[in-house]
Amino acid sequence: MRYITICWLVAGLLFTVVSCTPEEKEEEDTSPKSYTIGVLVTGKPFAFLDENGQLNGLEPELMRRIAKDEDLTFTLQPVESIEELQAGIADGTFGGGIGRLVREELPIESTILYSDPYLSMYLTVLVPVDSDLEKLGDLEGRRVGVQQGTRADEVVSAREGVFVRRYERGSQAVEALLNGDLDAVVVGNRAAEVFLSRYEDKLDELADTLAMVNYALLTKRSEFSLNWAFNGQLLRLRGIGFITDLRKKYDQDFLEEAQ
Repeated sequence: MRYITICWLVAGLLFTVVSCTPEEKEEEDTSPKSYTIGVLVTGKPFAFLDENGQLNGLEPELMRRIAKDEDLTFTLQPVESIEELQAGIADGTFGGGIGRLVREELPIESTILYSDPYLSMYLTVLVPVDSDLEKLGDLEGRRVGVQQGTRADEVVSAREGVFVRRYERGSQAVEALLNGDLDAVVVGNRAAEVFLSRYEDKLDELADTLAMVNYALLTKRSEFSLNWAFNGQLLRLRGIGFITDLRKKYDQDFLEEAQ
């Protein structure tokens, strides 16, 4: 009997040595998980370097808010090209990537995972009120103006048979359209609303939109927990109006092409 008692005492001591105290376990469980997030610097309003060289814009602010609310640690690292960002995600340098990344349909076996869209936009085709253009197919063989370096530039340039004219600002393209130097202008829907209001007796829009653009966070499929955390917080932030407020904060930058 004494032998059994001693064994139980020894076992108890061993358990005390190898087990964590509740305080230690709590500290271990609550330490925030850290990720390095690559941020593609594409300019205002999405992601840009301010006068102090710090990342600013809609996307960095969104990531900082999600990190705070989800109790995560995000180190945001600027990158200059989509190739650099994708390579960093592939080799594990980045846990995820953001920066005007367009969500695409991917095969189920893909190692890439996109979040739910944090921003959705579409492209509008502006034409003169007396234009004979009625549908997207009519753009073939026509002169189409875009703001250089925008998503409109990318999408229109990919269409065959369209003569693309690039301008520093969307307002310059619209001016050329009104002067008869272009057959159409493609801009984002927010800027299009401004132009249509400003020139309501001179401009019209095609009923067909050129493209729906959904922007999303990009991760490896193995980082599904980060994807889930992002999607969950995104849903909550939409519900409390944060996403709408964030969009309004940078609205002037979205409308820069209309200036």
